[in-house]
Amino acid sequence: MLHLRKQRVVRTAATVACLLPCLLLIGLWVRAHQSPAYIREHLPGVPSLEFISDRSELHVTHLALDKPMRQLGRGFYQPQYWNFRAPFVFLVPLSAALAFLPWLPWQRLRFRLRTMLIATTTLAVLLGLVVYANR
Repeated sequence: MLHLRKQRVVRTAATVACLLPCLLLIGLWVRAHQSPAYIREHLPGVPSLEFISDRSELHVTHLALDKPMRQLGRGFYQPQYWNFRAPFVFLVPLSAALAFLPWLPWQRLRFRLRTMLIATTTLAVLLGLVVYANR
């Protein structure tokens, strides 16, 4: 009985932890249709983060100010950064689906060793293809 209560508390906490970003994304999506939002955070010694929400996408840019810039030519330098763009139409259902995930009956699922090896091999091949494609 106590084990089931603890399990329910953990499931509820995980659901709340996933639904909160879902609600915040919905609010940001609604606000982005009225006016674009732009948030830039830079602390000394910490790389710069930018969050931009336009009408349909969330852009996250990480600008590595602590790394040396690449030289593009005579006197021109390009900072090193990465950019993540995702549409709200993808992010909101994803976070809602993650909130539902802890309530699935995981105890009833039984996998054989062969199934797990096939799944692990498939995942390794897919990740290898992603790394190869990015080179």
